[in-house]
Amino acid sequence: MLAGLLVGALTPAEPPCAYVLSQLGADAVATPALVVFVPPQEAAVQPVQVHLDEAGQNILGYSLRPTGVDAGPDAGNVFVRGLPEAGTSLAPLPALGGWVRACSHLGGSTPAVPVHVPTSVLDLPGALEEVLAVTLSLHGTSVTVPGHVITLAGRTLVLPQSGAVPERLERDRAEQSLHVTLPGSDETARYLSPPRFTAEK
Repeated sequence: MLAGLLVGALTPAEPPCAYVLSQLGADAVATPALVVFVPPQEAAVQPVQVHLDEAGQNILGYSLRPTGVDAGPDAGNVFVRGLPEAGTSLAPLPALGGWVRACSHLGGSTPAVPVHVPTSVLDLPGALEEVLAVTLSLHGTSVTVPGHVITLAGRTLVLPQSGAVPERLERDRAEQSLHVTLPGSDETARYLSPPRFTAEK
């Protein structure tokens, strides 16, 4: 079953989106992500940080982790509140690293933050947990598919099943959210849409 989840990443088309979900203070937030498997010694440091406004409601932009900054309590954080430290500037995600990072999301393309995952996680029993439902609620419409989660220190990667036929439900929810139904528990996070961008030609 894992092979089916990874096939999209091996094809030339944009891979299906994963979603990175993290607790930021009292708030749970989520945004589109690309899973990047790396050697275990590289997985503790996330290469890109997502900067949020102080209320945790909107993405301000993205920053590359400065070269050599590979330690400290924030090294593994994907989401941070506020602007980056002096000497680092915010940028739209496609401008970072000189290439566009994007994934397929609800039939369209969206920017996605790369998230480092240790290759060793695939050897751990139960690391890839099946979930009963992954529900993404946007603009009053909910889309539900089965999926999997990988839980890492300080974050959860939600992997909707590629190729699954989604169940669409209309709801009156104004807020955008990502809801994951696990056996015996549920988890809901505020979904943060990446800022709009125009891909360079």
